[in-house]
This record gives sequence, structure tokens and C-alpha cells, in this order.
Amino acid sequence: MPPPTHETDPNQLASQALNALGAQREMPGLSVTHGWSFSFQAGWITYALVLAVVLICLGLIAASVLRARARSQSAWQHPVAIAQNPAGAASPHLDRAENFAREGRFAEAIHELLLQALADIRALHGTALAPSLTSREILREPSLADTARTALRLLIGRVEWTWFGLRAAESADYQAGRADLDQLRQALRPA
Repeated sequence: MPPPTHETDPNQLASQALNALGAQREMPGLSVTHGWSFSFQAGWITYALVLAVVLICLGLIAASVLRARARSQSAWQHPVAIAQNPAGAASPHLDRAENFAREGRFAEAIHELLLQALADIRALHGTALAPSLTSREILREPSLADTARTALRLLIGRVEWTWFGLRAAESADYQAGRADLDQLRQALRPA
């Protein structure tokens, strides 16, 4: 290869160097024109596979969102439905708590008692509490009476020990939780 001179074009030098090295300059069998268009025989198969994967992913996401929405709607009652179900009346949470307790599933039963307590606070206390508030956030609600706050604190503690703390719950724990709920309901009743 001759030494470069001022008259030599850099593109020409690069071309000569690539030729001297025997470098491949284009991909064999694949020529990209513009956009997503490929001019090789299996292009439509690639499109179909990519489209199928995208559709499957979208379907899985939609199914997951629908399952989460169904779970949240079954666990949360609309405030109007709660208001029509005053404390002392049968409720789905209390019914589930009793069923869990009969089956010996005391942690689940105590958790349902807490859900009932929160529903009672929303219905009877008349406070507009967002459904996204945690039980600890509701505990700090300033308009909650001290006796109701104490009962709720005890019930929250029982749930945290047995539901989240993985401490085995027993019948006595459920009975104490039921007493906490009764005390909370009594404190929430108008004077």
C-alpha cells in the first residue's frame, strides 16, 4: 500500500485498507431498505412471532389488572354499602371471621375482625376516610375517640402478631380480638 499523500481521499484509503484486509463490508443475505422492511424469506414469520409475543404480554397484563381489581373490590365495600349495614348487623367480614374461627384458622379470623372494625369506623364514625389508608393511618385519625383508638390499636397489634408476624394464633387470640371489636363498636355508637 502506497504511503498517503495530500491528494488521496480518506474514503479511498479506507476502502483500500478494507480490501487489503479482506474485510466483509455487507451482511450476506440481508439487506435493510428502510423502516421495518426486510428482504429475506422469513421476514413475515419474524413479524408474526413478534406480534404474537406482544399480544400475549398485553393479554397477561390485562388479566393481571382484572384479577387485582376483582380482589380489591371483593375485599373493600363501598361506603354506601357499609352505611346500610350498621354495626351489630351481620356483615361479610364478621361472617368470614366466624367461619375461619370454626375452622381453626384464627389468624385469618382476626384479620377479618380488623377489616370489620375499619368498615365500622368508616360507616359509624362518619369520617370520610380514603380506602387507601392503612389501619395505622386510621389509628392516627384525630376524631377517633380514645376508647375506640385503644380497641383499634389492640386489634391492629393482634393482626400484626399473627397475620404479618407469623405468630400462631389461637382461639384465645380470636376471642380477645372479638372483645376488642365489641369495645370499638361500643365506643363508636353515638351517645
